[in-house]
Amino acid sequence: MPDAVEFETPENITVRYELAGPGTRFVAWVFDVLILFIVYLFLFFLFMFSGLAFGMPGDMGSPVAAFIVAAAFGLSFLLYFLLFELFMHGQTLGKRTERIRVVSAAGFSLTFGALFMRNIFRVLDTVPLLWIVPLVSERTQRLGDMVAGTVVVQERAFNADSAQGRLLRRSAREARFTFSAAQLDQLQENDVKTVEMYLDRRAAMTPAQADELRSKLIAVMTERMGVPLEEYGGDAEQQYLEDMIAAHLRNQVRELE
Repeated sequence: MPDAVEFETPENITVRYELAGPGTRFVAWVFDVLILFIVYLFLFFLFMFSGLAFGMPGDMGSPVAAFIVAAAFGLSFLLYFLLFELFMHGQTLGKRTERIRVVSAAGFSLTFGALFMRNIFRVLDTVPLLWIVPLVSERTQRLGDMVAGTVVVQERAFNADSAQGRLLRRSAREARFTFSAAQLDQLQENDVKTVEMYLDRRAAMTPAQADELRSKLIAVMTERMGVPLEEYGGDAEQQYLEDMIAAHLRNQVRELE
């Protein structure tokens, strides 16, 4: 069973993700279930005292009331995972705690349809008999991941000697180009990974290879975020990419605080 997955981005760069192990995924799932349990307790008491049983308040024996409670529980379960993974870029609170996230196995951005499918199948994946699927799957995928074309990967820790570690220590006052939170939100996960890979491996490239790749990245990033780049040559392009990643890293740190 491989411990990583690789795919090629639209910029023809191979991106490598370390796969999240079944144990890590299970711990994240337990954390999320505990959160949902608290939500379920709240909903239970809400229905008990709100009179939604269409009878005497607190009459939970009504078939209508039982249906409403079951539907509310099921909907909250689906919406919790779907909305968190949608708006937190493939993470739930449990996944963020364990530093893992959902990504597209094909190298494209996560779509609402893919997240919807993987979470619809979550109902089946909670059946104990099917817990063995991620253990025997080549990429530790559950059924929902296979149908949706997603995998769960490890968040990469920042190495102090890497380009990411160096840029994370850079003060915002040193930036030549500034990016708003709204502009940074336009970045896709693969955009960030590709630029970080370029920054890490630039020294090992020939000048021609570095120039070609940098130009491709600049074309994609300036269009994606709408932050123009004046034609100041390669140095300005390099500064643009470094300032962009530094701003992205600072934004991530603020979200985790």
